[in-house]
Amino acid sequence: MNSAGHGSGGVADPGHDVAMHLIPILVLANDRLHAVDVGQMLGAQHALDLAARHCGAAIEQQQAIAEAACERQVMQHDDDSLSALAAGAQQLHDPQLMHRVERRDPLAASYRDARLYLNPPPSLGGLLIHLTLDLLSQQRLDGVCFGSLAHRHLLASAMRLTQDLRAATGDTGLDPALLGRYRALMRGTTLFRRGTTQISIADADGNLASMTLSNGEGAGYLLPGTGIMMNNMLGEEDLNPGGFHQWAPDQRIGSMMCPTLVAHAGGGWSVLGSSGSNRIRSAIVQVLSNLIDLGMPLHEAVDAARIHVENGTLNLEPPCGGALVDALREHWPDILAWSAPSVFFGGAHSVAIAADGSLSGAGDGRRGGVVRRV
Repeated sequence: MNSAGHGSGGVADPGHDVAMHLIPILVLANDRLHAVDVGQMLGAQHALDLAARHCGAAIEQQQAIAEAACERQVMQHDDDSLSALAAGAQQLHDPQLMHRVERRDPLAASYRDARLYLNPPPSLGGLLIHLTLDLLSQQRLDGVCFGSLAHRHLLASAMRLTQDLRAATGDTGLDPALLGRYRALMRGTTLFRRGTTQISIADADGNLASMTLSNGEGAGYLLPGTGIMMNNMLGEEDLNPGGFHQWAPDQRIGSMMCPTLVAHAGGGWSVLGSSGSNRIRSAIVQVLSNLIDLGMPLHEAVDAARIHVENGTLNLEPPCGGALVDALREHWPDILAWSAPSVFFGGAHSVAIAADGSLSGAGDGRRGGVVRRV
């Protein structure tokens, strides 16, 4: 069974800032977890083959094939071709280093009584999702009604503290002492004061794969002789807050993409991820919280109305009645209440294997998600 859909990308700056990007894949096969970054040059079909058709021992074979393909394609554009990039483009001093399969252990984390396996560094998404859930775990949500003032205020507070902590430490790591202070702030939180695609797969043998693929919208520049268009990820403000023409050479760009696997305490697994630029992490956090904290069935956890905090603004998906908005406004003065569900809030296409082996799926209707059993 697989669940998939599409999304939208960021801002293009043709002919100037360009950077190669990666396809992150998280795979469970033969009781082993694999986190694999596949160079964008390989394309979606190679990534899908790696994720869905050749699990387990065949990953080593696919890795060798992928590396050979990268080497062949890198040879097609020599140093002269690279130097022909438009003025201001990022020069890749050693292109081979940017086009290879990287195999890493997933970022393992605990949330409540569940075990999570997230996209590891150099991805930023997994770390930030882990941080938000860590902060959220400082509050009890069992018995909290979904969509209530308490529920949305606590989610929004965890998201805001995550943004504040990231701004204070950057993406190079978290100071444990500083994290402890932010945990204390969360414990003190009370009510009284187009471009990205997610594919989630599960099969009857218990193999799982979650893949998030982003092409951006293209930088308007083709690598000579390859037919490959460079992406526009340096136009993503959340990934490149310094703006155009400020990216340091030979520095790999991060990503908010975070394919995710969840091992539930009562047995069974959930497979998810999301599109949505900087809303990726808030979409995944809320689906995970709906599943783990509130015990929602998968389709309800995905379909449930979402929130997103950005630059001090609390975005609310409907239903959000006037009384709820007024109560929230005491804590969140800047509120944007949306009139309908929107692609803005991500596309968390998900599948699950229950403890009894039964399969289920939920395509996120915000981004045209569908579920297929094959």
